[in-house]
Amino acid sequence: FGGLVDVPSILDFIDEGHNVLLAGDSTVSDLSREIASECGIEFDDEGTYVLDHFHSGQSDVADHTTVSISTSEGTMLQEPVITGSKSQSERKPVLFKGIAHTIKEGNG
Repeated sequence: FGGLVDVPSILDFIDEGHNVLLAGDSTVSDLSREIASECGIEFDDEGTYVLDHFHSGQSDVADHTTVSISTSEGTMLQEPVITGSKSQSERKPVLFKGIAHTIKEGNG
């Protein structure tokens, strides 16, 4: 590995047909925000978390920032590549705690 790693070189890499997995927490860097924005994704404000008062994890009774996502039928969380090969009854919910993000209109 080596060479220049900046926004234009990463975007060129993507434009050449390669994949990039961009991960971050509630303090997403400006570099990550710029790359995401160029790919049609917008992150919420720094320091914020997704709040869900109806699907919060059992250990998150106070602030509702850990979201429990069911692996029920009809969701992408039913795909074995994501959840493994366990049967529906054996799967546990996926937990998410992080910053909100959206797909910009026209990029779906």
